[in-house]
Amino acid sequence: MTERERAMAERIASRLCEPHYRRRIIEMTIIVDDRKKPPDVTFNRIRKNVFIKVFPAKDKSSAVAWTIDALLKGYTVFHGLGGRSLAGGDYLEDIPIPEQP
Repeated sequence: MTERERAMAERIASRLCEPHYRRRIIEMTIIVDDRKKPPDVTFNRIRKNVFIKVFPAKDKSSAVAWTIDALLKGYTVFHGLGGRSLAGGDYLEDIPIPEQP
């Protein structure tokens, strides 16, 4: 892991971990190909091959640290909106990453 990769993971995590204005939680989600092999990060809930970690909205620092760890381990992380549908939230390609000089 290079310092540039870590800096990019930190910028992505700080943007992904913004709590939704209507929710009292920050819900981070990882989707894996094989649900029999869970990711090597902590999680609270499993739904098929979707692994979910939930944080209180006031605990953004823990959510950021978890997201950085997951990103650096090679997982794609997105901020789920929760509820019955998992198809919501900010995906990585939707987040503009500013270039650093």
